[in-house]
Amino acid sequence: NNTVTQNVGKVGSAAQFTAANSESLSIADNSSVHLGDIDYTFAGWFYLDSQTADRPIVGKDGSGQRDVLVYVTSTKLTAAVFDNLGAAISAVHPTVLSNAIWYFFTYQYTATTRVPAVSLNGGAFTSGSALAAPHNAGIAALRLGGRDYVDIWMDGRIDQVGFWKRLLTAAEI
Repeated sequence: NNTVTQNVGKVGSAAQFTAANSESLSIADNSSVHLGDIDYTFAGWFYLDSQTADRPIVGKDGSGQRDVLVYVTSTKLTAAVFDNLGAAISAVHPTVLSNAIWYFFTYQYTATTRVPAVSLNGGAFTSGSALAAPHNAGIAALRLGGRDYVDIWMDGRIDQVGFWKRLLTAAEI
């Protein structure tokens, strides 16, 4: 969407996003990327060029279809997950992020406990509180580098993002 380019990545080439151009990569919701109240994991690399606003990495967060968003806000990695009543729970990693550094993120949602958690560089997870109601099963597009719900965009690179409908083990991370 809007001419995402390439730049040197962590592995080969990475997608280069320019916030001023409202750039993102997306795929419409379908059975392979549909979430809801299941165990799942997102993991990959990101590199910030600037942090003058929220910087979305990956998510399914559309108007009236809010599901999950992993992003950088206030210089910290944050994951917001939404329940079927519209309430959000966030997990915020305590590390203060810098520009021009590659970071490896992992986001996991555990359905049995309804708890979101984020990790940086394969380290310990920081968990949020439990959702009061089951995870929303929104139909928003799966998007890298942008957010449908509010006009915010990545300014930097994203590389090698993976998605699993299960929790990864520490060895896999």
